[in-house]
Amino acid sequence: MSKVVNNMDIKADFEERLEQARKSRLSSIQSTRLASEVAIDDTLRRESSRKIVALIKDVGEILSLDDEQLDRRIKATRKSEYGRIPGLINLLASIYAWPISVGGQASDIDSLQEEIIELLQEKGVIIDKELLIDIKETKGYHSFLNDEAELVEGEVPDFEEYSYFILTFADNAGLPLVDNKLSSVKWKAIEAKAYAKAEEEQKLAIEALERHKKLAVA
Repeated sequence: MSKVVNNMDIKADFEERLEQARKSRLSSIQSTRLASEVAIDDTLRRESSRKIVALIKDVGEILSLDDEQLDRRIKATRKSEYGRIPGLINLLASIYAWPISVGGQASDIDSLQEEIIELLQEKGVIIDKELLIDIKETKGYHSFLNDEAELVEGEVPDFEEYSYFILTFADNAGLPLVDNKLSSVKWKAIEAKAYAKAEEEQKLAIEALERHKKLAVA
């Protein structure tokens, strides 16, 4: 009986020391984490991300955009070469520039853009109606193959103006952090890959067309 009691005491003592160690180490982890400048940047980035994602979803709702497709586009910004927050702002700018979904009428663009600006104003984001267009036009784009199998060469971003417009939007939207990662070196490296990919896709498209022509003649 004594041995059983001793084992119970040992187990109780172990559990007590384990709990003390758990609390101590969790406290140490928290202190180390919060003392880091990374913790500040990470917290502000997440705060900025939540704000801009909420705006995008609000815009998607008034435009009746497909929720799943919009979610995929939002998730894709995590890997944006521009940075997470600029990537999200780019997405909003892209939606604003072409606010109609499949089957929509181009004649509705102006009125839909006005609705978006009004929505942003209701959310406290007071911006010039051209700012999102400025962002889209200065961000540049990489080479791609269009629907007619034509290779469209990339357009180099206007790095200085793009950075200014992004910061202007962030200031008006109350975004406390903008992780702009865009650089000339990075853009050129990604563009080289994009151009090579578009060239290869064009080659395959031409070969497929030639095969189709031969089959049609036969």
